[in-house]
Amino acid sequence: MRGAGNVIRRRPATSFLVLAFTISYIAGLPFNFAVTAVAGLSDFWASYLPRLVTVLGPSVAAVVVARAGAGGISVANLIGSLGIRSRYVPWLAVIVIVGLAAAFSAFSLAGVSTSELFGVVRAAPLMLAAHFIMQAAIVGVGEELGWRGWLLPYLSSKHSFASATALTGLAWTVWHMPVFLSGVALALSFFALLVALSGVHAWLWVRTQGSVGVVALAHASVNAPFFFLESAVRTRSEGTVIATKAFGYLSVMYLCLAVVLMIAFRHIWLSHREKHG
Repeated sequence: MRGAGNVIRRRPATSFLVLAFTISYIAGLPFNFAVTAVAGLSDFWASYLPRLVTVLGPSVAAVVVARAGAGGISVANLIGSLGIRSRYVPWLAVIVIVGLAAAFSAFSLAGVSTSELFGVVRAAPLMLAAHFIMQAAIVGVGEELGWRGWLLPYLSSKHSFASATALTGLAWTVWHMPVFLSGVALALSFFALLVALSGVHAWLWVRTQGSVGVVALAHASVNAPFFFLESAVRTRSEGTVIATKAFGYLSVMYLCLAVVLMIAFRHIWLSHREKHG
């Protein structure tokens, strides 16, 4: 164990990435296949249970590396980053509203009427809330505690913030590689979304003084409403086509948001950050 700790301290970023990918792929994929094979899972649980181990890879890797004393980020600081200071609580409402508006707009542009979309929400508001909870607690925290909680702060202490954001985004994109096997249209939209959210989430992280809790909710606000509406739309005969188009529109909207943030706050991307959060 001491030898492993020395290796981690000498190569923090490499160790983090090896651990994150090992947990997510070597342990997560077999778990995914095993749970997916279980009969009788509802659409809701089938969306989350198979990926439970996979999405925890980055966060577990971050805790292990921090526990080894690597990268200058302690476990206490890492866990503490999940907290949300009172001054940023109003941001949460804005983040949720933006996420809902983006998802509704994407499906509306894809051909689903506004009345039908609101009808889906009125019919199952608790299901929408459940998606938000699962996305924030499992997917948001599981991924963001690693990518924006450990890797981005570590890299931003050594590079310009733009470089740190790009490198973190690259690792995050490669980590999602299996998704790119789902077809050209989905792969292109997903790549655009990852590029966009790498910038948006990094901006949120720096603007909230390193609050991974805020970033995790932002992650959930992108996924949850889209997952919710997609599950309803896919019951239609042309549901898959509509969902694919909607995902493309969603990616473009977040890409536009990322461009606006990068231009409006360009001083942030050129800066060097010596302190984490």
